[in-house]
Amino acid sequence: MTGSKTGLGRRGIVYVRCSTEDQDESLPSQLAWAIRHANSEGIEFQPTLEDLDRALDEGLSELGDLYLDSAVTGADMHRPGFLAFHARAVNDYSLTDVLFWARDRFARPEESSEAMRLEKEILFAGKNVSVAQGQSLAARKRGSVATFDDLVLVYEYGAAHGFRVDLASKVLRGQANNAREGRTNGGRAPYGMARAAVWEGSDDLEFLEDGERRSGAGITVVIVPGRDPADLAKLEVVREIHSLYAKGIGLPRIAKALNERGVPSPDAGRVRKKPGSAIARPVSGKWTVSNTRGVLEQPLYKAVYAWARRGEGSLLRFDPDSPTRSRELESSEHGTRRGKAKKVVKRDREDWLTRTPAWSFEPIVAPELWDANFERLRERGSKGGQRGVPRCPDPGRYPLRVVCGSCGQPMSGTQKNGRCAYLCSTYSNSHGSECAHNWCDRDIVVGYALRGVRIVLLDEGNADKLRVLIRELYTPSTVDPATSSSELEQLEAQLDQLESARRASDRDRRLANDALEREDAEVLYQSLLVESRALRRKQQALRQRLKQVSPADIDGEVEATMALLSQLGEVALDVEGELLREFLGALGASVTIEFAPGQIGRRRQIPVAAELKLGAGPHMGGNPLALGKDGRGERIRTSDLCNPIAAR
Repeated sequence: MTGSKTGLGRRGIVYVRCSTEDQDESLPSQLAWAIRHANSEGIEFQPTLEDLDRALDEGLSELGDLYLDSAVTGADMHRPGFLAFHARAVNDYSLTDVLFWARDRFARPEESSEAMRLEKEILFAGKNVSVAQGQSLAARKRGSVATFDDLVLVYEYGAAHGFRVDLASKVLRGQANNAREGRTNGGRAPYGMARAAVWEGSDDLEFLEDGERRSGAGITVVIVPGRDPADLAKLEVVREIHSLYAKGIGLPRIAKALNERGVPSPDAGRVRKKPGSAIARPVSGKWTVSNTRGVLEQPLYKAVYAWARRGEGSLLRFDPDSPTRSRELESSEHGTRRGKAKKVVKRDREDWLTRTPAWSFEPIVAPELWDANFERLRERGSKGGQRGVPRCPDPGRYPLRVVCGSCGQPMSGTQKNGRCAYLCSTYSNSHGSECAHNWCDRDIVVGYALRGVRIVLLDEGNADKLRVLIRELYTPSTVDPATSSSELEQLEAQLDQLESARRASDRDRRLANDALEREDAEVLYQSLLVESRALRRKQQALRQRLKQVSPADIDGEVEATMALLSQLGEVALDVEGELLREFLGALGASVTIEFAPGQIGRRRQIPVAAELKLGAGPHMGGNPLALGKDGRGERIRTSDLCNPIAAR
């Protein structure tokens, strides 16, 4: 299907989205509707189905007038295609129309008001919003009253979020029921194991390939030990790993021994794609600490099926104390970014739901041996040196965020030759097979970053803006700061509790089984909403009281601070690590290290250059200084970055 005909002064763009790779076939349907609608309305519209195929093949999030996000949840408000689509819709005055299939394709936020605000920005920018499912809305002028349109947005975005909550609750209930009966909840079979379908009343197993599905009345999919020669050899490797670890041999040595013998790892022969990229690269097939540990931690090897070993999901999670119900996320499960949850949170063994598998089999590893190895792993993990535990017990010694310029992954703080250094995490985890670049000296890199920060703050036209910020910092308050700050903290704690209760009430009213239960939940929700708004008004008033006013003269303090900043490189290394870490974090400072082939001592890849980047840190209020010409500082010389102690 080709793009639409040229219209009479109307021009549009389209956004398509699917949540999982299995739903990719819905994207052509969404775009085909947009093309038909543009043709019927006389809207100039360029995208074609061929453009969609090209964007999917190349991993693009935008191509001309087509914007897309494939296999990305609508709850993620930072989708690249979505952000680009919204920015174009608001800022491109040549457009008159924007199209997307339905509002649940546009966004499924936890708070409907967030998606409403974004769509209203499009409407206020003079664009018509056309949807296939739901109510299309016409452009409006800012300040105009459109009560019906607002009600449409409230209802449709509320329904979009309610669907997510309802679906999450049903999925968790279904998975819990499967787990109680010892049935698998999907996913790949562990190393050496295989998925198989069994029919009710039959003792025969039909082994399935990876990704192959069987469903229907009387069919159960189970996980059993593999029976072909390749799987039998893998199960021998499982027994060997448990035996070696029980003898006191560590995970790195076990992984190294398996690699030297050429034993393929669990992911050997598979490929991976980086997020947002269509380029697939083969997995190294090497054993690492991570996949070796995964073999030791898999309870199916002792003939026990365990579910809820990890907590996933951004809305609801399994509640081990009440298996018939789901629960909201705990504070420790929330991510650092607003609206995002940590993808995986490990649970204690006591919270697992364990059952005998639906198809029983003899243990691959003796249960006593498995339990002893598992407890040893947990004990070592609590002391450090295992996955999930920071490499360095003192993060203040590594105050700067450093990124490997080859693989793009963060570098971790570690000790090298008795000195602090940054080590490439990909190099460490893959034993150099996935990234050959290893480490660089901490003091050299941090010193370089501080010199670059000083140049940006003082020498690139930011000094005047910086003086204004420092003046505000030194301005005395009109109220007792200790009392008011304490009161503000109490208010914020109350607001957090109210918001948690309000979200729970909102979920209850959406999942209510009858009208009476729904009405009671609605009354509670509205009362919590009124109380929350009152507290927010009180919070804003208190913050206004804490607002600082200018004194008669603080010029001396300002200039003294500016003078101190001019000596930044010499002074900062003498302060406590946590203070330096907070300072660099507030500026959003990070350094990307570039490596090149070379020989210094035992190292064949050496750091040769670095680039400093400054962004909007948490204390910068959205980067008011517009730091640097393009966010960069100086570029370090090769001779400065190469670590002289590596030659020893």
